[in-house]
Amino acid sequence: MSEEAAEPPPNVREQTARRAVRGAVLGLLLWPLQLYVFWLLLRVFLSDEPLTPETRRLATIAACINLPVIALCCWLLGQFL
Repeated sequence: MSEEAAEPPPNVREQTARRAVRGAVLGLLLWPLQLYVFWLLLRVFLSDEPLTPETRRLATIAACINLPVIALCCWLLGQFL
């Protein structure tokens, strides 16, 4: 039996974390996508499902990319308003 077959399929929280990290990286080129990533990260943070160490690391990477971009967008918006 292979190691992949013994591993359970990812739950919704893990899938959302993976989606968030992909969106955060792509959002560096398409910055409005960062708003969607922020929403995904909120869903990961508020979920009660377990996270594997790998997907926890991916969610942390997504947050490290996303939160400074969101903060910069808020600061720029404040400068123009």
